[in-house]
Amino acid sequence: MKLGFIGAGNMGSAIINGILNQHALEPDSLYVSRKHPEKSTELAQKGVHIMQDNVSLAESVDCILLAVKPVYAAGVLREIHDMLVGKFVISIVAGWTFDMLKDALPETARFVRVMPNTPLAVGEGMSLISSLCTCTDEEFAFTERIFAAAGKVAVVEDHVYTPANGISGCGPAFVYAFIEAMADGGVRYGVPRALAYELAAQTLVGASRMVLETGEHPGKLKDAVCSPGGTTIEGMYALEKGGMRGHFEKTSDAGTTGVRLVSLQAGTKLNVVPGKAYAELAGMAKEDLKACADETEQKTGVSFVLEDTENGNIKITACGAFAHASTPEMGNNALTALLQLLASVGMEESELKNDISFLAKVYPHGDGKGAGLGVAMSDEESGELTLSLDLMNYDGKTLTGSYDCRAPICATKENLYDTAGQNMKKGGFSMEGSGMFPPHHVPADSPFVQTLLQCYTDVTGKPGKPFAIGGGTYVHHLKNGVAFGCADLEVDNRMHGADEFVEIECLKECVVIFAEAIVRICGE
Repeated sequence: MKLGFIGAGNMGSAIINGILNQHALEPDSLYVSRKHPEKSTELAQKGVHIMQDNVSLAESVDCILLAVKPVYAAGVLREIHDMLVGKFVISIVAGWTFDMLKDALPETARFVRVMPNTPLAVGEGMSLISSLCTCTDEEFAFTERIFAAAGKVAVVEDHVYTPANGISGCGPAFVYAFIEAMADGGVRYGVPRALAYELAAQTLVGASRMVLETGEHPGKLKDAVCSPGGTTIEGMYALEKGGMRGHFEKTSDAGTTGVRLVSLQAGTKLNVVPGKAYAELAGMAKEDLKACADETEQKTGVSFVLEDTENGNIKITACGAFAHASTPEMGNNALTALLQLLASVGMEESELKNDISFLAKVYPHGDGKGAGLGVAMSDEESGELTLSLDLMNYDGKTLTGSYDCRAPICATKENLYDTAGQNMKKGGFSMEGSGMFPPHHVPADSPFVQTLLQCYTDVTGKPGKPFAIGGGTYVHHLKNGVAFGCADLEVDNRMHGADEFVEIECLKECVVIFAEAIVRICGE
């Protein structure tokens, strides 16, 4: 197959070099439209055909790989529209959806979307291919082959294509920033800059391979580095602020007959109550499942969408409401409702059935206080413990989950972390995590707190009063630090929800309060 590249910038060139280095295609089968003379000369020396324009390229090849910036994509496709009749198009244009490509291409053109990342340039790319496409099986396999030449390939369903791109496509920028920050820290204390970059970068390479090749949970690998009382755990404390975050897992067999769970996935972040949760169920009539779903919806307020899959199973989408994990009562946990539904459908006797039933009891829907796990507690100064089951996955073999707990002052390792672990072990689940971190407490009658409260009162006219929050902030690292502003307690800002907001007038008022506090504390 003759493959033509429209766009041979950093990404396009990386793909071409990967193909050539791995001999995935012969140089004679590759075509590039001439835009960058310096790159064209380099590619021509490797045997790649250099075309003078996009039209002549489109006329010469069987497949076009569109690698231009999003702003230019529509114009390029209009330019070569007639030459694309009956041809195969691979798009790596960021942000272009299935429908956008379908509308822009001739009716007989076939296409697939791929999103690679910049490490393709060194053969370590991560390319995502959307399963929603119009190409043939042979063309799809061809796509996998050419991108695998410069790294790894993952085929994903369309509904996760965009968020997955956020990890692999945008992720390198955050990694580079992290490497730079690590190196800066070393340089500050005398490590030569070049060595600092090498140490930081290789550390990330090695740590990444540990995750990929061992299959261990990142939290477990992290704990292996953090010796009790050692230097590493002191650094981690700045990242994991307050309370307890627990991870549990268990190998669980679903059986092979009857009603059985095929997969389960829920949650986006550990500190967010999941507003969506997904499961695939086999061996059950849709009308029977709907009856169970309707009953569960009546009990929980979470709605369920049931869809037939191509393999004859049923996909379940639980729709609740997102919220911050410190205030689980402000949301409606789709995951715990889904567990309740699954526990009620009469799955075939199996290890997994028992595990689902156990988790539905330990994390009952509506319990945001840890009562099911046996860790509910409160005190007068900091209020009640909160606990939210936020992440869960079942891949047909292993059932994993993670919860976020915000603990009051009265919490200890014995009555919180140890108790949670012991109760999870009753269901055969192993507990992993970083233990618990003590709450941060500053007395309400301290001069610092009283000054801040007075500033609030003077600006707003409302009485200021201190209270405990479940959020994790940097005040944990300041002896007398407190979290102060910017929220109106009378307004539901729907924190961590899809429609999170803050009122502009509130922000303006907070600026005045902060300025007044700075003057009074630091002096004019």
